[in-house]
Amino acid sequence: MLICSAFKGNLTSMMVFQPSLPDIDDLGALAASSYPIMIRPRHIKHIEHFLTLGHKHEAKIREQMMQVTDGMLSTRIEDNDRRFAYLEKFHIARFQVNNRQHMVLGRPVFHLMDSCLVPFHAVYIVPYGSPYLGFLNSLIRSSHEFGFERYWDRIMNTAFIQSGAKVVHRRHNSNDDPVVLKLEHFHAVFSLWFIGMGLACAAFIWELLTHNYNWAITKRQR
Repeated sequence: MLICSAFKGNLTSMMVFQPSLPDIDDLGALAASSYPIMIRPRHIKHIEHFLTLGHKHEAKIREQMMQVTDGMLSTRIEDNDRRFAYLEKFHIARFQVNNRQHMVLGRPVFHLMDSCLVPFHAVYIVPYGSPYLGFLNSLIRSSHEFGFERYWDRIMNTAFIQSGAKVVHRRHNSNDDPVVLKLEHFHAVFSLWFIGMGLACAAFIWELLTHNYNWAITKRQR
């Protein structure tokens, strides 16, 4: 009931509000737009390698790019500044588009482009336009927004159903895929929980004995 209400609420909000801007999904539309494109310094080398000045759209897009610091780009996105387009990694951009922080009454502020100039890690998110999406698109987007897609993907992961297999993958940074939980993880959690409870009980008993000892000394002195 809660899930259906959330889906219907998002669909209603998308159908009620009139579109303010058209969607930008291809390179030609991006080049024809007036949005400056904010880009992180570490992505400059990939842009210079993949974007050719001889191509009319790619050359125009390179002219629109603004190299800014990570903090400035993050601040603009957090403030939902729709005056700019932003270059981000795919999984980061998808998270930002579906994040509740970047929604107004259930309607996304940004739109994730279908086309990508740098195919292996970068996509563009631009101000969102048309709200007239079908119910199927609403279900798919909501499954990403509420974490259902990630949950289903995790429980269907073959590594999760392999009994007795050791976890060899370790996350080194936030860009890595999540580690699938194993039964050993739950054992470790409960072991640490029991250790913590034991330490807490020992500290409580020590404080209780100390309090009684001090109270007995004070009573004798009186």
